[in-house]
Amino acid sequence: MVVATRDRAREVRRLLGSLAEQSRPPERIIVVDGGVLPAAGVIAEFPSLSLLYVKSPVASAADQRNLGIDALGHLVSSPASGIFGVQPFFRYLRRSRDFRRRRS
Repeated sequence: MVVATRDRAREVRRLLGSLAEQSRPPERIIVVDGGVLPAAGVIAEFPSLSLLYVKSPVASAADQRNLGIDALGHLVSSPASGIFGVQPFFRYLRRSRDFRRRRS
């Protein structure tokens, strides 16, 4: 999962808190920060998540997502930092993916 953010540490905290509560959180989360007020400190608050913080030289959501995709190696999901997941969100995505695989 790639999360592009800019000067939104509170929203990143809320998103990561929501992801930490998932019954099956994402395997890897890349937070790409294009802001002046870094959200790096928030990352340490969630040791149960596999997180990587990347500082972006530009505040462009598209560029930040590309940096995150490069760091991740593949794209699973790319929500805005103000979005937070409901409990079964990732379980639903995995079931959908598994269902499509079985049908192919």
